[in-house]
Amino acid sequence: MSLRKLGAAVFAVLAIGAVTADNAFAAPTTGKSHWNVNVAKLSGTSAFACSSTGTFSLKSSIAGSPLWLTANPVSCLTPNSLIANTTVSGVEMAVDSGEILFDDVIVMEPAGCVTYNDNFLTEKLASNIEMDGSTVYDRFVAAAPATQLSVIALRECAAEGNYKLTGFLRALWPYRTGEEKYVNQLTFNSTSNAVSELKMGGNAATLEGTLNVTLTSGATFSASE
Repeated sequence: MSLRKLGAAVFAVLAIGAVTADNAFAAPTTGKSHWNVNVAKLSGTSAFACSSTGTFSLKSSIAGSPLWLTANPVSCLTPNSLIANTTVSGVEMAVDSGEILFDDVIVMEPAGCVTYNDNFLTEKLASNIEMDGSTVYDRFVAAAPATQLSVIALRECAAEGNYKLTGFLRALWPYRTGEEKYVNQLTFNSTSNAVSELKMGGNAATLEGTLNVTLTSGATFSASE
């Protein structure tokens, strides 16, 4: 698929999500946002890549017992990962979309469990930049028509089963306005978990880890109001 066709498909996904599901995008609390690339406001789409800086940790519970998965590496699938500027409910927004692969997954708890193929892949995700005072978030949801972020298959233990990862999650974006970087770090931590609603198998879940995000063109980029 050409980048032009892929970009059109992404805009269609974003528009469908905005129209059909209130939780697809949340209006920024401090006004509009947009992407800048090489100091200029982005027109069209730009492909990006991401990779983990260390180990990711996903924690939840199953039947009252702790669940703890780790993954390293974690990466965004290209060329399907794109940023764009679009309008949602009359508000200009910096948005992005793509899939995230959690690889070399180790089940720390419950003991004896493994994941199918030792990895899991998210559904196509849609996200938008939110400006909240001095804090900037990237808010992730499943892109329509998907209804879950991912399905994690546990095997070879008493907790064996397929568990849906649902809800939405936020990650901290490092810079508020203007300061463009070649590499931006997207961080999932206790602060972002406090304003997320992530669930695994219906139980509350948290995600922690950091992604280095770069544009495949090698350009600098930032999110601004």
